[in-house]
Amino acid sequence: REIDSRLSPLLAVLDSAGKEIESSRRGGLLDFTAQSDGQFFIQLHDLTYAGGPEYFYRLTLSKGPHLDFILPPCGVAGSHGKFTLYGRGLPGGAPADITAADRKPLEKLEVEIEIPSAPDSAGDRNAAASTITADGFSYRLKTPGGTSNPIFIGFATVTVVAETEPNNKPGEAQKLSLPCEVAGRFFPAADTDCYAFDAKKGDVYWIEVFANRAGNPASPFLLVQHDAADIAEVYASDADPGGKKFSALTNDPAWRFEMKDDGAYRVQVRDLFGGARSNPASTYRLSIRSESPDFRLAAYIEHPPSKKDDRTAAPRGLLLRGGQTIAIKVIAFRRDNFTGDIELSAEGLPAGVKCVPSKIESGKNDGLLLLTADDKAATAVSAIHIFGKTKAGDHELRREARGGAVVWTVTDYNVDSVSARLTADFVIAVNGAEPAPISIAPAEDKIWEAPAGGKLEIPLRITRRGEFGEALKLKAAGIAAIDALKEIDVAPKDTSVTATIDLKALKIPAGTHTIFFCAQTKGKYAKKDTTMTVYSSPIRISVQ
Repeated sequence: REIDSRLSPLLAVLDSAGKEIESSRRGGLLDFTAQSDGQFFIQLHDLTYAGGPEYFYRLTLSKGPHLDFILPPCGVAGSHGKFTLYGRGLPGGAPADITAADRKPLEKLEVEIEIPSAPDSAGDRNAAASTITADGFSYRLKTPGGTSNPIFIGFATVTVVAETEPNNKPGEAQKLSLPCEVAGRFFPAADTDCYAFDAKKGDVYWIEVFANRAGNPASPFLLVQHDAADIAEVYASDADPGGKKFSALTNDPAWRFEMKDDGAYRVQVRDLFGGARSNPASTYRLSIRSESPDFRLAAYIEHPPSKKDDRTAAPRGLLLRGGQTIAIKVIAFRRDNFTGDIELSAEGLPAGVKCVPSKIESGKNDGLLLLTADDKAATAVSAIHIFGKTKAGDHELRREARGGAVVWTVTDYNVDSVSARLTADFVIAVNGAEPAPISIAPAEDKIWEAPAGGKLEIPLRITRRGEFGEALKLKAAGIAAIDALKEIDVAPKDTSVTATIDLKALKIPAGTHTIFFCAQTKGKYAKKDTTMTVYSSPIRISVQ
């Protein structure tokens, strides 16, 4: 999975007679110690014996260190601290007196780690889209015998305290001083951890668990109590800003807690399905922090529908041909009740490519950022940077979007889940020598002005190349108010049309806005029948 393969590996070691003596069905790691000299065989196949071009793999045999987990699983950004590694083949390690999920004994090794001040790109871990709201970095243990696998260390926002057992019963609840983060484990099986704290009426905290987003398959559950009475049962949210085409769902719960009374409060944490597994690597972070509105962004190229009710999700790159405009979908993952506008922009664009800033409107979770290539843009491949900016209270927040990608093609996302992940960079390709099959642009590149309540007449130029001559239905987008504008019909082979925008009827407010038009069309491209989505270059309007 770490290299985007569909393979669910089953590994086995056979003796010289072909008898299985070790096997692993838990994700591809097999910890093998030979009990005698001799010849051994490694057997590998997919769990369901599936195969094909998407079932590639990399097989590594190593005596080097392997990390199973780390405690604590987090640290404050920019700090320096001691951590305990748990794994196998750790030079200088001592017996940990626990066994892993595969029943092999683990070692432990205390190390000092410098926590970076900013998260890394997560390019060397399997960064599922769900990890977008879990900042951190990947750590590897370097030894003379080799470098370990990466292990994720999250960024804590406040002081980290260690879970102290026994804390399984309400009467054994571990006392906390807020705000804080607790580094704990769902271990052994059916483990329940209880924490207690005092709070005053009117205090507001966010209670959140980080486990699933750090690679733990757990399904955390929170029970919040006041004076032994249940207040709330908190499960993971089913709200998914990425939707079914770029799913970023996580099992981790988060809840805004406004204290209604003074007194003693208690939080119980457990894995909903923890009774069926006993894994010492099942670590979690319980964060109880003050409210701090914020957001994270993911940018990807959405696979355009080829027909009505098309439910396909597929990998897609960004290639800009001469005179073409392409839309980048930017998804906002809002945190701690942040609802404001997010201004979008792009930097590091190659020569001949321009971007007009746009925004994700208040209360919305996505927006489009349009890139347009000149007719003669130079050929280039470039990693660009997309940013979102907003003001939260007295603070200005500026966040860079992570690149996103759909891993495999899914023909119906209502039947099969979409595997989406983050990427280290957001890369675009430009080929100005190859003109776009069809392009749409305003007749003049200017800001179109009109008084509030008036009308705008914007002539559009349609450039058709090759066999893209069919009728078009242009749909306006860019701001919520213009969604109500009726589609504009363009007759077959027509190369111009005028868009009439009634500002009063559409209730478009005063200010400067970016709008655009889009349409679906069919034609022959590279001698093949092709369905494509066409975007106009951005149009700036000023309502005074």
